[in-house]
Amino acid sequence: TLVPTAAQGQINAPQLAREKRLVRDDTEILEKHFKVALLVGIGDYDRSLTGISELRYPVADIRAVAAELKVQGYTLILMNDRLATTGQIRQRLRDLADMVEPDKGTVLFYFSGHGFRIGDENYLATYNTTMEDMAQQGLGLSEVQRLLAATGARQRLAFIDACRNDPHAKAVSAGRPFDQLDQAEGLRILYSTAPGKVSYEDDTLEHGVFSYFVAKGLHGEAAGPDGMITFDDLKTW
Repeated sequence: TLVPTAAQGQINAPQLAREKRLVRDDTEILEKHFKVALLVGIGDYDRSLTGISELRYPVADIRAVAAELKVQGYTLILMNDRLATTGQIRQRLRDLADMVEPDKGTVLFYFSGHGFRIGDENYLATYNTTMEDMAQQGLGLSEVQRLLAATGARQRLAFIDACRNDPHAKAVSAGRPFDQLDQAEGLRILYSTAPGKVSYEDDTLEHGVFSYFVAKGLHGEAAGPDGMITFDDLKTW
């Protein structure tokens, strides 16, 4: 189960979730947490320096998703723009191991920003990434998988709101499908788009389209008949 909604089996999940938020005690509990989410949003790319165009809504995306995860009891770590370099994100991923007990709980990684597929690897474009040296400077998704596995958490999830196209080729190279890699690594990933495709922002929604609907789904609209939201419920919705 990704998150239980506040509906407790009722369909009126959004209203009850909000009511629980109002009475939630935000005092930090001084013990290892069972549900931790690291959310990274990068839109402030400097095209003149990096060759990567600016995005409008990644920070709004992670804030909207974080608000829903907070209602569900997640401990949140948010990183955006200048604070989200490859090294800083990598270190935060390592730090998650100190926040969950082995074989317990959930670690969730959420990324909204630019992404590219080069060869057989998907790369997340961090704040200090340049298009010219994406493979050396970007954060490979396979590394994210390894770092999440190293946390020892029982449940490991990733949500990627980013393009997966190869900027240097007309077609996606024939490599190992990432769906197979996800299962082999024990990590469930929900992508905003298929290999070789792009993701979209929407000025009316003022969000990335994927992130907008992830937030709505977590708000309760993806809840099953039992009032729970599983990963598959959210994916299907």
